[in-house]
Amino acid sequence: MNFSDERFGDDAQRPRVVFDCMLFLQAVGKGGNHAYGCLSLAMDGKITLCMSEDCLDEINEVLRRPVVREKFPMLTDERVDLLIEWLRTYAEFVDPVEAHFEYPTDPKDEPYINLAIQAEALFLVSWDRHIKRLADPKIEEGMRFKERYPRVRILDPQEFLNHYYRDPKLAEDSTTPS
Repeated sequence: MNFSDERFGDDAQRPRVVFDCMLFLQAVGKGGNHAYGCLSLAMDGKITLCMSEDCLDEINEVLRRPVVREKFPMLTDERVDLLIEWLRTYAEFVDPVEAHFEYPTDPKDEPYINLAIQAEALFLVSWDRHIKRLADPKIEEGMRFKERYPRVRILDPQEFLNHYYRDPKLAEDSTTPS
């Protein structure tokens, strides 16, 4: 599972995607769910997963919290170490990430939002209700986000998987040899 594997074509052909921290928690802490399906697309080189040092630090810290470990017994140091090592090796790091979008509703979400903008990602994938509000053009913050950053689509993991597998262009582009 190597992003540079020629079978998956050129980086420009794969959709650029940002996952939030909770997606990694659900994928590694539970497995066999929509979050794991999203991570599998990255692991199989079908998408370009974008990452920043700030986001990676948060992922590492959250997945090591004792209270999180109690809820997700599959989360061991070994599994978290493997994820962090894999992300350092295969994710495309974008640093530094500028503050393009201020989000007073939930400033803790800004690193992922700004990473998606800076990385020119097509998708920001999250279950987070505050992030999802930015996808709603009926509310002011959603309208403001869409006006400024129309290219970034915000989807939850299930919506992202449905979109990925339903859109032949995405599936075709991510597997066509260069």
